Amino acid sequence: MDARTRAIVVNFPSNPTGATLTIAQRDELIEFARRHDLWIISDEVYDRIIYDRPHVSFLTPDYDKVLMVNSFSKTFAMTGWRIGYVLSPHTEAMQLIMKLQYYVTACSNDAMQRAVLVALEHASDYPNQMVAAFRARRDVMVRRLNAMPGVSCHKPEGAFYVSPRWTSEGSEGSEGSAARTLPWRSWPTAFSAAPARRSGSPVTDIFASPTPPRWRTSNADWT
Repeated sequence: MDARTRAIVVNFPSNPTGATLTIAQRDELIEFARRHDLWIISDEVYDRIIYDRPHVSFLTPDYDKVLMVNSFSKTFAMTGWRIGYVLSPHTEAMQLIMKLQYYVTACSNDAMQRAVLVALEHASDYPNQMVAAFRARRDVMVRRLNAMPGVSCHKPEGAFYVSPRWTSEGSEGSEGSAARTLPWRSWPTAFSAAPARRSGSPVTDIFASPTPPRWRTSNADWT
């Protein structure tokens, strides 16, 4: 942070680690922002995909310089539709955002707006059903990954990814280690993995990063 800093951007639950915040961590960041007169831009699009405790939001009565970014894409599995919104207790900021939004996109098309309305009115339990399925898959994935030699994986608190770390010695990087370590076609149905999407599989994709040696696996094949 320096004299040019105007805002803190926070993304949680995060992609790809699934990490989220505690109330104490949230309050500490708010106090830091207050001391330095900073905005907080909080990306909370996975706020309904939380497994073991309630979501902690930055929208509180304690600080109004907050822009909370959210989306129906994750909540109702409307990923490709890009229907989102911004909330803030700061009235002037919202007025300026509305002006900006109008000249950038005007509005979403009628069909998408209608679909979101129907989801809000008639599918309020849909996120809970997704979370139950994602939780079961997460638990299987983490348990099986941690049982593999040379792999360690923490249990994510939210979102629908796990981010295992390859800990074996070598220089091939995580993409090579994934290809070598994961016996793609010998995994049982309960945890079948593939480099691309496979219908009915708890794992829908795997992305590898060379530094640090980690994979991102997604279990979001939800229909």
